[in-house]
Amino acid sequence: MTTILPNKPTSPVNRKYIPCILSLIFSICLYGQCPTDVSLNINRQGSSVTVKPGTSLRLEFSYKISNSSSCPGCIDQILVGLDNKYLDCVYSGMPSVCPNRRTGTFTKTINAPTAPGTYKFYFNTTQDYSCKANLYKPSTYIGSITVPAPCGLKAEAQLNLNGQGNQITVKPGSPVNLAFTYTVANQENCPGCITQVLWGLNNQYMGCIYNGTPSVCPGSTNGNFSQQITAPAAPGTYQVYIHPDQNYDCNPAAYKGSVYTGTLTVQADCQQTATVSLNMNGAGNTIAVKPGTIIQMEMDYNLSNQSSCPTCFSQLLFGYENQFLGCLFDGTPGVCPTGSSGRQRYQFTAPAIPGVYKIGYNSTQDYSCKPTLYRPEKIMGTVEVLPDCSANATVTLNMNSLGNAITVKPAATVNMQFSYNISTSGGQQRRPLKILFGYENNFGGVVYQGTPAICPASSTGTSSQ
Repeated sequence: MTTILPNKPTSPVNRKYIPCILSLIFSICLYGQCPTDVSLNINRQGSSVTVKPGTSLRLEFSYKISNSSSCPGCIDQILVGLDNKYLDCVYSGMPSVCPNRRTGTFTKTINAPTAPGTYKFYFNTTQDYSCKANLYKPSTYIGSITVPAPCGLKAEAQLNLNGQGNQITVKPGSPVNLAFTYTVANQENCPGCITQVLWGLNNQYMGCIYNGTPSVCPGSTNGNFSQQITAPAAPGTYQVYIHPDQNYDCNPAAYKGSVYTGTLTVQADCQQTATVSLNMNGAGNTIAVKPGTIIQMEMDYNLSNQSSCPTCFSQLLFGYENQFLGCLFDGTPGVCPTGSSGRQRYQFTAPAIPGVYKIGYNSTQDYSCKPTLYRPEKIMGTVEVLPDCSANATVTLNMNSLGNAITVKPAATVNMQFSYNISTSGGQQRRPLKILFGYENNFGGVVYQGTPAICPASSTGTSSQ
């Protein structure tokens, strides 16, 4: 069963105030604000145009204006101007009270300024008895005119060097292909002029890109031009410029480096370089030690290939006197001047015989490090071996002139050279002494046999087996 309820009647009070509420809302909407509106149309092309200097301009203004309810009888004015300069009075009178508006149009003709620039139109409103120029203030922007600078002789170019952009590095005397994409235009006051576009390196004329009568600006004549030159012999940085000229023909004497288009860097062909710095036992590259002292070597190196052989295998070898010690680098280093850098550590035993020993290095280009290629071409430090007055015997070994650790085939001949330094203290009875050598537990031979000298003297020498 459905119960139908009767409609609830609207109370008399509600019916009475509905129109009032609607009227109040409507009044708030209409009587809020009625600002003055002004729009501008210049030469029927909109509010912002670009024109030539002195061009005649027809200015069409459309306006809407009203008074507020607090001043229904006020006399209002609409003043317009160009930047800070007063132009005219668009309206002067007693408009309707908001929300009603007085609308209208106003037309004025002026000439565009002759000086290049952008000029802005403004308006402002006043309440006076009539329009007065001194009441104009540039308040509300409504449009603009732009007067461009008169176009003149123009020359531009994009440059491609060897197909690698507008900045490249080449060797002295190498071929260089220059590809120009140019734009050239005559000035308005000389439409029939014969124009040239010259180019050069720094202040030196090199060629003529264009020679003819181009279009008049803002139009232009475009084209391409290519030329091959030989890079200068002198290393350095050369700027590529173009320069417009107006003559009957291309005139090298008229060239001036005025418009930059690219850079040509000429770099000399650098040669292979090698540098090594040495630090021994943390005490620098010059030390003094006793015979047979263990020396810790730390070497920082840089090795580079010449640009003419960037993929060559290169080695960096080091040693003392003519004795090869090791290989610091074996591979393909970077090309000069950058090269490849690194650090190597090596340990070797100071010679047994007192003296001053030079630590040297050299670089080679072979397929691998070979001890026979070592030469003490550059000296990086010295080791002074001092006489040891402690009644001892020091022996060092060199096998096959390759140091004291080598690899050979079975049954291969090994040439062994021993260096010894022997002394006894003065308080001891001098007795004959033998120094024997062997491998593993096998006897090999006699290095020294005799009565050594008394310290500080020493018995030194070599023995070959």
